[in-house]
Amino acid sequence: MNPYLDILDFNSYDSINLEAKEKPKPKDNDTTIGKISLILIIAFVAYMIWTIIDAYAYGESDFVLEMSNASTMNEKLTFFAIEGESYRGGICPSGQCNLEGNIDPSFSPPNPGNPSMSFGVDFILKDNVPNPSIGPNEKAYLERFSLSNYCRVDDIIEDNGQENYTCHNGSTTITRTFDSRSWDYNNNLIYDAKKNTLRAVGNYTGNSRR
Repeated sequence: MNPYLDILDFNSYDSINLEAKEKPKPKDNDTTIGKISLILIIAFVAYMIWTIIDAYAYGESDFVLEMSNASTMNEKLTFFAIEGESYRGGICPSGQCNLEGNIDPSFSPPNPGNPSMSFGVDFILKDNVPNPSIGPNEKAYLERFSLSNYCRVDDIIEDNGQENYTCHNGSTTITRTFDSRSWDYNNNLIYDAKKNTLRAVGNYTGNSRR
């Protein structure tokens, strides 16, 4: 907000003392506009902060997967998202799909004899936009997918009581069950053995095949 500038009358003796003249009281309309402007500024700043946090957490990844109870027989998928070119270019051409049904992931943690991590997920991706060229039976087949991942551990973090296994050279493939069309991703993984959680983020390589 710009400071109010007093106009001094240099033709009068009183102005030599540089005494500030009484400022006019703001009108009600000006006060209302000021409040609205402040609300809009706060909302914009909040949006920018949320955007920065979201970008920091997930970056520009084409898929993100998070799992709890990772190394048990009761693995639970807590977050799963696919976007970008591979999503709109074939996995979900309409861009308006939703995961459906129960999703039972599997995860194999690393061990000294096999310093690698792998996980797999079967899922159904329902397309919410009708396609006149595809019948209901074919549509049901086209909506079934599987995801498989393999990654060799390249670092183990054990500072401050942590036990985190990471890899930055993983490969993930999403395959449509019906026609075996697949999409490949490079990905990074972090497995927190103490919390028993897994997080994977990946980027589409541009490679799609049948």
